[in-house]
Amino acid sequence: MTSQGCSGKKSRSYVAKALREQIARDARHRCGYCLTSARITGTPMEVNHIVPESLGGPTVRENLWLACSMCNDHKDNRIAAPDPLTGEVVRLFDPRRQVWPDHFGWSTEEVGHRRLASTQGLRNEA
Repeated sequence: MTSQGCSGKKSRSYVAKALREQIARDARHRCGYCLTSARITGTPMEVNHIVPESLGGPTVRENLWLACSMCNDHKDNRIAAPDPLTGEVVRLFDPRRQVWPDHFGWSTEEVGHRRLASTQGLRNEA
């Protein structure tokens, strides 16, 4: 598990080993965004600042969670982004305070691979 942030750069703040281990236990050794297990990614999980340091987020347990490198790179230093269905700028998912199934669901709409879709979008399409 690393404390890298976006673009492969190290986080500005050191995350102590004991805190990294606690975060891994809290996250059940899975990415908070895609739920992929650390055993499956093939690379170490990264400690992600939910509110990025660049936006004033502290390096404390309540603001840290695990992320795979792909999700961490995609999240970058953002806390909000346009909803792909509505275009409305919304706060990004917070894996420490929100429940994954309340915000996402599996969709098999695309042949050959599965993708995540917001449950709001799934309800609106039905």
